[in-house]
Formats: sequence, C-alpha cells, structure tokens
Amino acid sequence: MNRLRRSWICCRVLLPATLVVWLSACHRWVPVEQPQASLQQAAAAGGSSTYRVYVNGSETLEGKLTEVRGDSVVIQTSDRTCCSGGGDAESTTVAVEAVERAEVRETKVLATVLLTVGLVAAPFIAFGVALGIACAGDERCLT
Repeated sequence: MNRLRRSWICCRVLLPATLVVWLSACHRWVPVEQPQASLQQAAAAGGSSTYRVYVNGSETLEGKLTEVRGDSVVIQTSDRTCCSGGGDAESTTVAVEAVERAEVRETKVLATVLLTVGLVAAPFIAFGVALGIACAGDERCLT
C-alpha cells in the first residue's frame, strides 16, 4: 500500500509541480561584457553554463561552450529541428571576431523559491477560502 501511495504522489503531484517550476521562466539571459574575451575564457574553463551567441546579426546559437580552437570557440548545440531523432548534439565552430554579443543563462533563485512556495501553499489557501465560504454564518460548521 505504501508503494502505491508514493507512486500516486509522484505521478499526480511531484512531477507536475517540478515541470511547472522548471518551465515557468525562472531563468534569465544576462548580457556578457566583452563577449570575445569572455567566451574564450568560459570555453577554456569548461563550465556548464548555457550561452546564447549572436553571430554577425544573422545567426543565433544556443548551447554550451566546449573548447577553444585558435581564434574560434566550439559551441555544442542540440538539434531541435527533428522531433523523431531526439535532440542529437552537434558542434558548431564560431570565429570569435564574428560574435556581436553574447548572453549567459542564469537561474533566478528567488523567483524559483517563491513559485515553489506558492505552488505548495495555493491548495491550502484555496481550501481555507472554500471552507470559509461554505461555513459562513454557521457556528457549528467547524466543530
């Protein structure tokens, strides 16, 4: 019986709440100052941050910086054009001089915490309001 309850809670409560928190715009794109030097340093450091790179005003690449090759950086992007193939990773080499601007994706921690607290508190608040409306004027309702 305990296994059944745990599965029900995971399927009906935890999974949807996790998806809502993840997809609810709790991230922001922060512009990178001096994108040419910053991109080379980030690629050499091998961080796991996601970057959005604007190349010559005509192309936008989004992905992780994997390595530096001379005056170029390698960006590992995922192929989102084909749904049946399932997001195969591909690498694109970009000349640092061709980069006009870049942005790094950062998590908004406070927004994520407030959203999570709101998702947990909302059912209790709704139940309290509904109970207050249903028991309005009846003193024996809550006893």
